[in-house]
Amino acid sequence: MINEKKNRFGVIKLFSANSGKFLAVTDDGHLQCYDHRLSKMWNQALDLNFNLNVKVDQDRIFVGPGRDSLWVLDAETGNIQHGIHFMNGFEFQAQDNDLFLIFRNGHLMRMALNGEISWTSDFNLGLPSESFFQTDGNLIIPFAKGVAINVDADTGTEIWRSDTLRRLAGFWQSGSGFLMQDVKFQIQYYK
Repeated sequence: MINEKKNRFGVIKLFSANSGKFLAVTDDGHLQCYDHRLSKMWNQALDLNFNLNVKVDQDRIFVGPGRDSLWVLDAETGNIQHGIHFMNGFEFQAQDNDLFLIFRNGHLMRMALNGEISWTSDFNLGLPSESFFQTDGNLIIPFAKGVAINVDADTGTEIWRSDTLRRLAGFWQSGSGFLMQDVKFQIQYYK
């Protein structure tokens, strides 16, 4: 592991970044960037917790949801470019200057980094279960109730939904399709 002089280093999550760098989330809520020689490039105190994701897109790092915020950082310096209120946030995807945000109540939103909201949708399916993904201009979103939906990323409208399984136990992207498994080990594949 990494030893730093006179610094406590309690890592709770590690993420790969661009150009041989990696990101570490510490137990005191900091996001740190290290190069391939394990030299610290930067440190940003964001009050993060364990339930978060990090996505690196070009020269930006997206971090969230952490303490009801989604942070956009400069990948080289760690400087905060945007702080977005993400109360009750579950998962996000970044596409150019747009964010797709899904909340713990199943509410879905497309928002620009400047805060402008393109659309919001609620499919009344409750709690999302796993990370969603984008394919061919659509979003594939799984829900704990045992159903996945395909949503048009431009309009936020539902295109189709899967057959309902018992409570969802697994969801995996497979090429342009996905596999779903329920608690009774039934599996369905959609493309």
